[in-house]
Amino acid sequence: MKLAIGADHAGYDAKTRIIAELVSRGHEVTDFGTDSTEPVDYPVVIRPVALAVAGGAADRGIVLGGSGNGEAMVANRVPGVRCALCWSLESARLARRHNDANVLALGARLIPEGELMPIVLAWLTTPFDGGRHARRVALVDAPPDGSGYSIEQGPGQVSSDNVPSWTVRRLRAGDAAAFHALRLEGFTRNPGEFRVAVEDESGLELDRVAARLESTYVAGGFDAEGLAGIAGLTRYDGAKLRHRALLWGMYLHERARGRSLADRLVEDLLAEARRQGIEQVVLTVVAANLRARRLYERWGFTVYGVEPGAVRTAGGDLDEALMLCRLR
Repeated sequence: MKLAIGADHAGYDAKTRIIAELVSRGHEVTDFGTDSTEPVDYPVVIRPVALAVAGGAADRGIVLGGSGNGEAMVANRVPGVRCALCWSLESARLARRHNDANVLALGARLIPEGELMPIVLAWLTTPFDGGRHARRVALVDAPPDGSGYSIEQGPGQVSSDNVPSWTVRRLRAGDAAAFHALRLEGFTRNPGEFRVAVEDESGLELDRVAARLESTYVAGGFDAEGLAGIAGLTRYDGAKLRHRALLWGMYLHERARGRSLADRLVEDLLAEARRQGIEQVVLTVVAANLRARRLYERWGFTVYGVEPGAVRTAGGDLDEALMLCRLR
């Protein structure tokens, strides 16, 4: 795992020990300082850690200070960061299971030296539970400008008026035109995210698209403007493979991005997989697409391999991460 780490002077010694242990376990660690016990203003070294995580340069981050409070505050000012201040094994596990925390804050002066590394390892190895927690995390990540949620003036009053209202359902033959148009839009605008090229499907007749929607499960997310997101689930054929299914073709119109629809679609597909008695779901995603990988990780998918040069594009060959979610 690619990790970013930073500490002020109070956390310097603990940071040094943690880095050594993480490297010995095979992690790739980028140290953003500080480099001594000389006093330093903690925002200077903490913000770069948070930016590295938010920007995809690191999978997760660790920040340390005397109490960890200030470090958590700085990290959480960076959009896309969910920093949890942890002090025990259980708090670290819950930060991952329920909150999908991608940055860990530690108080080096408050946690006994022998307990720091076990807390780090618990946080690193605990998966996100997904389910109802994924919906809540999506609301945490929604931009506070009215497009995701809003808090009205007044003590304790929370408004859900602006929470995105998506209708997610199975697409059928009558949805063929909208599905086909949105899928071609994805191939055109984001060619590096799909195995399929636009020329592979642009000539398909709508009756063939309609037949596909009747024969395989495709979920669609709708708002007042129409179809805004799609993703499919195909069960493998054969007695030896029918316990497995493939999640494929996730694409969101730009108006739906960052507004929880991707989570709703994954939730729907995994529910359908369970309904069909499927035991594990696999998918492939461009290895460098960390945003997509984090989406699937929130729902319990893990990377079990990387295929080099799996997809050939005009800009070069792309590696694919192979991901798996076990439902039983």
